Amino acid sequence: MSKSRIGRTGIVALVGLFVSVTFAERAGTESAGCEAGSNTGRALNSRRNSWFSETGHYHRARKLPGDSAERAIQMNTSTRIHWGRVWIGGFLAEVGIFAVFIPAVLLFGEGPARYTVPPAAFVMTFLFAVWVGRGIESRFVLHGILAGVVATLLYIGLTLVQPEPLLYIVAHGLKILGGAAGARFAGKRKSTATVPG
Repeated sequence: MSKSRIGRTGIVALVGLFVSVTFAERAGTESAGCEAGSNTGRALNSRRNSWFSETGHYHRARKLPGDSAERAIQMNTSTRIHWGRVWIGGFLAEVGIFAVFIPAVLLFGEGPARYTVPPAAFVMTFLFAVWVGRGIESRFVLHGILAGVVATLLYIGLTLVQPEPLLYIVAHGLKILGGAAGARFAGKRKSTATVPG
């Protein structure tokens, strides 16, 4: 951190906040000087927050560089892809499909039971995509689509990429569609809940 940069930061803070600040003298090595500059920035933030909270004008405060960094971190966190929830949601959706299919095979045989797979694929991925959407703040449809893709890839991996009946191919498409619909539904519920009524 250079002397000119510290000086400019101090001038902006003094003019914007009308606070008289005395800079500590730089001593020792360059790393010690950088640490002193960091402490000065924290002191400015502390004095700024105290003064504006006391006068009731906090909303007019000029943001210092640290505030921008915090906003950037929050934005990055809210827009990133939550792969953990995507993988868990896709896995549970596939487990749910098998939970419907296996009892149907035992009751009706494999042939008739195949017709339960497409609706089960849509419903299960919809439900677990809603769960995925409850834990995220943005990109709802993308997360739902990814959950459907994960469920599809898990089944393809289990069958070792063997040829599949047309009903199963349709079911794979419904997994992706159900995932997108479920996550979008979760996003709309979240946005409705945050709007003051």
